[in-house]
Amino acid sequence: MQIDIVRAALSERPLLRQLSELYMYDLSEFDPELEITPHGTFDYSVDRYWQDANRYPYVVYVEGKPGGFALLKRGAYLAQDPEMMDLAEFFIIRRHRRKGVGTFVAEQLFGLFPGRWEIRQFAENHGALLFWRKVIDRYTAGDFKEFSVNNEFWNGTVQYFENS
Repeated sequence: MQIDIVRAALSERPLLRQLSELYMYDLSEFDPELEITPHGTFDYSVDRYWQDANRYPYVVYVEGKPGGFALLKRGAYLAQDPEMMDLAEFFIIRRHRRKGVGTFVAEQLFGLFPGRWEIRQFAENHGALLFWRKVIDRYTAGDFKEFSVNNEFWNGTVQYFENS
């Protein structure tokens, strides 16, 4: 299976917007704050990923067709560490899940940005928790930290690791 991870060009912004709608639809099951607009969209803003040098948008292509995306940023959300990498959003379309696509993409992205990482999952998103535990455990050979967080900023699980 051919999997390509491409830093999204500005011309791919409409594609990323559309993929983010699919992602938000899936995520709305776990995030009570996600509301659909009167226009029938979630309106997740991807624009900032082309406006901020510390944000990195990627599109995943599987067999030459869009298969997902990843939005990364330097500056961790919970750790408040300006140098730590934050996997802000990660999405693989359903038809490519459980086939190794997500694992491959995650490991490739980790390799592009050596250093400290923060990965988060919503408390109710058990599938994501199992996926990320497995991926991070494999990638780090078990050398990572995991915490449950329930505060005003986050309700879920967070993993930290370093790959430098």
